Amino acid sequence: MKTLKAKKKRNIKTRKCILSRYNIQQPLYDHIFEIDNDIRRFCELQISLAKKEKTEYLRPMVHLHIYNDTHQKPIYLLGGMGPLSDIHFLKHLKNMLGQSTKYNIRLFSLPPPRSIFHWRKIYSYSKMIQYIQTFIYQEQSRNTCMFLLSNSAHLYRGYLSKLNINTFDMTPHITKYIQSCNPNNNPTYLILSTNEKLYKDNLNKMHIDSKQTEIILNCVRKLKENRYNYKNNILLKTILAILKPRTNTHIILACTELSIWYMHNKNKIPKEYVVHDTSFIMSYLIVQHIKKIKRMVC
Repeated sequence: MKTLKAKKKRNIKTRKCILSRYNIQQPLYDHIFEIDNDIRRFCELQISLAKKEKTEYLRPMVHLHIYNDTHQKPIYLLGGMGPLSDIHFLKHLKNMLGQSTKYNIRLFSLPPPRSIFHWRKIYSYSKMIQYIQTFIYQEQSRNTCMFLLSNSAHLYRGYLSKLNINTFDMTPHITKYIQSCNPNNNPTYLILSTNEKLYKDNLNKMHIDSKQTEIILNCVRKLKENRYNYKNNILLKTILAILKPRTNTHIILACTELSIWYMHNKNKIPKEYVVHDTSFIMSYLIVQHIKKIKRMVC
């Protein structure tokens, strides 16, 4: 028991002191952290940043470059809509890539401004986009699409195109993937998201009332801040209350933070309900794209 406690204390200390390695001055969102081929360090840094700054859009950009062959055509990922969910996405991606696949990936975890009134953050965000563009230009990858690691971010692709960032729309491919999982029946889908516009086409969407929607949104906010109470687990209670009288229902986790929650609650959702984790599906689609590039290069 003593060794376990000692390990926990060491982990807490490393998380606290990881930010002390950098000369950080306020505002925090003006900083760029660059990490070379070290996923563990990326994860530790994101957890430390979440503890230091609860407001998500005020966190800085973290640029992670992971690779096992720098001669491969680079893949660009734009995260940051949920910096902590980027950690979970990377775990999926790493498992799917395996050891045989050659890859060269740049992940820009950049929290966007959440309002037009956050003008200082908007100015900082545009500077960060210019930073990203320099890599695309230097690596001569102008025709390369950037993958968005968030469901909601796909609703703002028009804004990114104005900033000369060409993005790939994964939402129709995610929809096709979900439909292919149950081709013989037409289930009802409980779509858990922060935006009701997501995945509303081609899927038989279940209606939920405003109180339940507010509970889901509040839980997502707490997950973003890394302070969700898993003991009380109000999100699980809400989902089970919605599903209780229904059959032939599938759950779509259309918010990447919910993937973090699902990791802790897989065994608590009855097996009769099929769960579609969009973070997992995004990872799968990106890995398929990487493998196609590999064949072209070879």
